[in-house]
This record gives sequence, structure tokens and C-alpha cells, in this order.
Amino acid sequence: MWAPFFDVPCEQAPAAALSSGTSGSVASVAESKLPKTKISQEDLSADMLSQDSKPAAVSNAKETRQRQQDHAPKKTVQELRQGAVGVGVHAASIQVSGLRVKGGTGRCLANVAAVQDRAYWEVHVIEVGGELGSRLQVGMSAYHPAGSDALEQEMGTSTRSYGVQFGGGGEAPLREGDIIGVTYDQSVFPVSVSVWRNGSTVAAPLPRGLKGEQWPALFIGGCTVDWALGEEHWKSASTCPTGFSALMLSRGLIGD
Repeated sequence: MWAPFFDVPCEQAPAAALSSGTSGSVASVAESKLPKTKISQEDLSADMLSQDSKPAAVSNAKETRQRQQDHAPKKTVQELRQGAVGVGVHAASIQVSGLRVKGGTGRCLANVAAVQDRAYWEVHVIEVGGELGSRLQVGMSAYHPAGSDALEQEMGTSTRSYGVQFGGGGEAPLREGDIIGVTYDQSVFPVSVSVWRNGSTVAAPLPRGLKGEQWPALFIGGCTVDWALGEEHWKSASTCPTGFSALMLSRGLIGD
């Protein structure tokens, strides 16, 4: 006799295989296609270390830049070359080189009086001392010969003089790089003095006692300035009002 033989459908073989030992490999393949979201402990530690070091790195960089700025030499501002109109008599403690005025404390005058009706000039602040007493006055003064006590005094303390003060509790602060413009108008009575700082008008008391011949004047204390008396040296020419011009020599001086 023979026993009946039944064939197993071929479709069942793969299913049987999947249900047995091959199921693990299929699952592994499926998992490999999923995005990885786990972060290793080493990666996490490295990331935390990097985050912690960023503020310190930024701080160190700032400190390095600050040290470089502190020790970097200051940029030298070239002195202005004096023309026909320049710096005249001045206090003994004041040093004058071209149009640069520096040194001690005192008054200095231009080498010409204001002969035209309307004049304009500038003062460029080059250096300001660290002490609180650093100050600068710009204005007008009667003429005083070299050695006169009046050259040691601030404008306004002697007759026929007037000054607008910067720094030292004056009408405006005094900082390096300031550009101060000054006009003197004697085309009308009473005469007037107007002052600008970096293009903005400076409120100041009205001048008094400016009678007779007047000379552009400065009073410095603990600062260095360039006195831009010529138009070629102006840095804020747009500040100069219409009808005003640079100081000029008198006809008598031109004839000499």
C-alpha cells in the first residue's frame, strides 16, 4: 500500500520562515530605515562642553581686543600749516606750533584783528586731558602784548573779552574730535558771537563789552587744539552761515 503524499504549498514556506528565525533580521532592516533619534553619551558631553566654552571664548576675545586698543599708539593728527593768518601773542605757558595750540593754561590771540563785518573760523579738539579741569574757551578779546597778565586770564574776567566755555562745567562738554565753529558778526549793533559744536548750535550768554577792535581768541587748559583759521582747514564748512568768510588781513598789513 502506499500512503498519500500531500505537497506543502510553496507560498507557506516563506511565511513559515518569517515566523521563525528570520523575523529578527527583517525587523532589523525595518529599524535601519527609521531616522536615528538617539544621541550617544559622548556626543551629548561634547555638545555641552562646546556650549559652556562659548561665553568664555567670547569674553576672552573681548578682553584681547580691549588690551590691544589700550596699548595701541594713538593716531597722530598732522598739524595744520599756518598761512598769512595764524596764531599771534599767547600766554608764556602755551606752546604754539603752526596752528596747533597746547601746553599749560592761558589765552592766545590770532595774529590779525577781525576787520571784516562777518568772520568764521573753527577749532579742532585734538587731545583732552584726563583731569576734570580740562577746558576750552572760544571767543573774542581786545589785544594784549606778550607778557601781559590778561593773557593768563580766562575770557570774560577782563574787560573787552568774551568766551564760550567747553568742559569744566561750561556750556557744552569737551571731547577729542570735536569740531567747534565760531562766527563774529559786527555788521550790526550790538556785535554777536555764535558757536557750534559738531554742527549743533551751542546756547551761550550774549556777549557784552566787545567794544573797539577785537581779536579772535582762545583760552585753553589741559587740552590741545588746532585753530583752523583758514578756509582750507575747515572740517565743517557747511556750518558757516551765508555771508561769512575766513579771517583776512587788514589792508594796512597787506600793504606792508
